[in-house]
Amino acid sequence: MSFADHYLSKQQTVIRIPLEKPSRDLKYCIVIPCYHEDKLLVALDSVWHCQRPESVVEVVIVVNSSDTDNADVINQNLKTIDEFETWKDTHTDPALKFHLLHVQGILKKYAGAGLARKTGMDFAVHRFNAINQKEGIIISLDADCTCDENYLVEIKSAFAKNDKADCAILYFEHPVTGDDFPHEIYSGIIQYELHLRYHIEFLRFIRYPYAYHTLGSCFAVKADTYVRQGGMNRKKAGEDFYFLQKIFTSGNTVEINQTRICPSPRPSLRVPFGTGPVIHKMLSDNNLILETYDPNAYLDLGRFLEMIPQLYRIKKSTLHSLFPELPDSVREFLITRNVEKKLDEVNQNTANYRSFVKRIYNWFNGFMIVKYLNTTHKKYYAEIPVEKAAGTLLENSGVKADHDKGVLGLLQIYREIQRGQNYTTPL
Repeated sequence: MSFADHYLSKQQTVIRIPLEKPSRDLKYCIVIPCYHEDKLLVALDSVWHCQRPESVVEVVIVVNSSDTDNADVINQNLKTIDEFETWKDTHTDPALKFHLLHVQGILKKYAGAGLARKTGMDFAVHRFNAINQKEGIIISLDADCTCDENYLVEIKSAFAKNDKADCAILYFEHPVTGDDFPHEIYSGIIQYELHLRYHIEFLRFIRYPYAYHTLGSCFAVKADTYVRQGGMNRKKAGEDFYFLQKIFTSGNTVEINQTRICPSPRPSLRVPFGTGPVIHKMLSDNNLILETYDPNAYLDLGRFLEMIPQLYRIKKSTLHSLFPELPDSVREFLITRNVEKKLDEVNQNTANYRSFVKRIYNWFNGFMIVKYLNTTHKKYYAEIPVEKAAGTLLENSGVKADHDKGVLGLLQIYREIQRGQNYTTPL
């Protein structure tokens, strides 16, 4: 019996196309969802030119469409498939194989990035399961990305050096200059990437223990970990975010900063939120100033995080005396989330402090933090330009910034900080 037999038997998304049995040396499987995409070959060329990791790599492209998609989507998908088949004929390597799954007519209520990514990842599990390779690495990439030549070998190195690692988060940089896009798009993506890095860096500043980026194009997970977590979800967007929150609080995550993914900065409405919709909204509103969360909202949250050690085995009377010490923004949010009931539940079901902390953060995860930030900015704080917010955090951290270099200069500082870190969960 192979490691994923039970999981695969319960998945309706598993596609078992008739392929030769995987090589016993199969160790890596790159999954690429592809919807209405005209740049797939750019991504594939990027992977093709990667240094080989001395193990077999398979690439799974999931070209998908719903039962309500128009002719433009269907025709582009068919064109993409034709281009792929032609490209594949001239790109053959026993150590790097490419498979394409064409999934059509998905019911609209299910169709989206989540189901496409899940379909590809479940297929990867199917391939690893055929050789009982539970240590296989499923790598998530997007069809509008490129990667550095050391992409695969750095993934191999990271998992080899950290044999207990379940998941890896890869470093990314959006293109911020060039001739491929108008100036307005580059201006927008500089601010949006700064927003992403500012959010993660502030979480690290207040010592939130699972402060990792959650881009769908920038993570890798062990096959058995993927199975143990119940696989990818089918959310139309943000599937990567929700999936990774489970991984962070239950496994061991590492960062890979020695290579780079370059996601596209293009505007798009193919998903409800994320890079594409943010850039689209900035252009549509003719407002090229992106706003983000007030630094004080994070500092308020930090007060609660500092209090967590005191909540282990806490009595209700003591809890009631502690809560007035919290800022109104955090206290009000926690009350609406039934914090007293949750603490009682967690304390009754944990045998030691370490288990208590992990359960608390499984509840108060990255999703809950975003809810807190959105809620508190409706009553207690107003969003401010990301350039101002990011500059404030650097000042609080004791990092000097040359304000004459503007928002791009700030982004470069944040890139240098995060690429130079070897962040691990501080529990």
